Amino acid sequence: KLNINYVEVPFLVMYEDRDIFTIGTGFSWGRGIDFKEWEYGEQTLTDINGPYNRNDFNWLIDLRFNVYKKIKFNFRYSYSLAKIRTRTFTSPTTGYSWDRDQYHNLLSFRVIYVFNEKLAENNRRELINKNKKKKKKN
Repeated sequence: KLNINYVEVPFLVMYEDRDIFTIGTGFSWGRGIDFKEWEYGEQTLTDINGPYNRNDFNWLIDLRFNVYKKIKFNFRYSYSLAKIRTRTFTSPTTGYSWDRDQYHNLLSFRVIYVFNEKLAENNRRELINKNKKKKKKN
């Protein structure tokens, strides 16, 4: 079991369809600030200066759906572009050793409430009312 706490700075390019969804992709830089590792039920490592790379560069994909009015559901996936550690495993029975590169990947799910967003339905009504007023003037 491995628990790494990061501070992350994402850079995303987003496409927004206000009525339905928002989709985006980009990169992020993460900095490891704390980690704990357990093996066979025992805590083995806690030193942040240990074997893990503290800098993590990720590729992101982000998908957000409108649920109800200003409430949105968000799904984000990130995957390391570079390994965060190379670990050597040794079989306790045969003594055979092998190396394995470890990568950071993350799934996150969020519920978002947007305070200052004008709803698309309200925007449409405003446009219709403006067009009606213009036609009446002409």
